[in-house]
Amino acid sequence: MTATHAVTIPSPSRSRMAVATAFFINGSVFAVWAPQIPSVQARLHLTPGGLGLTLLGAALGAVAVMPPAGAVTARLGTRMVVTAAALLFCTFLPLVFLAPSAPVLFGALVIFGASAASMDVAMNTAGVAVEDAMGSPIMSSLHGLWSFGSLAGALAATAAAGLAVPTLPFLVGCALLLAAAILVARPALPAARSSGSPAFAPITRPLLALAIVCFCSFLAEGSVADWSAVYLRRTLGATAVLGAGGFAAFQFTMTSGRLLGDRVTKALGPVRLVRAGALVAAGGLSLALLVPIPVTALVGFAAMGIGLANIVPIVFSAGGRTPGVAAGPGIAAVATAGYFGMLSGPPSIGFTADAVTLRGGLALVVVLCLIAAALAGAARHAARSDPEDETALS
Repeated sequence: MTATHAVTIPSPSRSRMAVATAFFINGSVFAVWAPQIPSVQARLHLTPGGLGLTLLGAALGAVAVMPPAGAVTARLGTRMVVTAAALLFCTFLPLVFLAPSAPVLFGALVIFGASAASMDVAMNTAGVAVEDAMGSPIMSSLHGLWSFGSLAGALAATAAAGLAVPTLPFLVGCALLLAAAILVARPALPAARSSGSPAFAPITRPLLALAIVCFCSFLAEGSVADWSAVYLRRTLGATAVLGAGGFAAFQFTMTSGRLLGDRVTKALGPVRLVRAGALVAAGGLSLALLVPIPVTALVGFAAMGIGLANIVPIVFSAGGRTPGVAAGPGIAAVATAGYFGMLSGPPSIGFTADAVTLRGGLALVVVLCLIAAALAGAARHAARSDPEDETALS
């Protein structure tokens, strides 16, 4: 059966802005929710272990829904799925806070994570459609807008706490504001859909390679978030300020790299950029591990941010263009592998650290970055004008 693709884009520039709005909203909602977790823990009298198990609901909901979200996006179109998922995501922002018990909180977080993941798949699929319409890479800057949304949400929550704004009215206000934003953006969102294609992505060699690269990149990103401060403080004896600086340096260079990434992708091509980025990330972490000085480690984590910045946007773009696979299911397959990397990374590094050392556990991330560099050729479909395309396909 031959797949047919239908894309309705009123105006590429307006559509780009609308998709960027969706990325900003997706980043904002999680960032607004995260600071509320300690008060929910206290209200429900959850132990650290109980809280960890409860919060797992969001991750399970996200991973479980991604493959069907890709199929639904292919059938119903990106505009409908982005809008519906965003509205559900915003609706559950105050509802998770109001959960009266741990089981109810777990169930609410399953829906919260599922709506976030459905929106993630659909908005990345929409980004691919706008890229095709514009004939130029835009995925890196879209992911940069997600980072800005996360920063804005975190700052808003911090300001609300500092001004003693009651939590529930604050969350309701944020939900209403962000829901209104997606409704305003909705008419300009691309209505991209595919018919006659498999509802779920077939496991092809190119898609499998992209999934592995995404798994490696997400795991590497998660390793910095979860272990950089521990490594700096407990292994290298850094101060609390320098310990927090590792992730801050990583986040700053990653966000900056994504804002510049579209131009770099256009200049180098996605294959070269993924390969170079993975090697830079491997080199940065190697520097942090081999030269046990806190300042040097900060430089290494900053290099990781630069290196990893554009790998996920490029891989998502390539997943949406894999031959024989509709954009939605392709992106869903790649994203699911990435989320598995994010979930499995912290415990894997922790178990290895228990058996060897934390330095040995983080060395696994270096190996994964090198694997991503070796499989960079799978990203050739991310841009139709990649200078390595003809060589790779000949």
